[in-house]
Amino acid sequence: MAAAKASGFGVYLMASTVLGGLTSALGITLPFAAYRGMSQMIALAIGPVGWLTLFGGLAFTLNQPN
Repeated sequence: MAAAKASGFGVYLMASTVLGGLTSALGITLPFAAYRGMSQMIALAIGPVGWLTLFGGLAFTLNQPN
């Protein structure tokens, strides 16, 4: 997550390139809303919600008995 956050726009560029390549290989075209939704999900995942989920999962894992 830190690398994705540090890359800035690079993570969005990579994701849209990969999605475009996959859909092109399948011979379909996605609307702009699909790319926008993907970008919003990335922003959610690498933003505060993603960090809270990561640390919450880590705290839960460390709190489990062996």
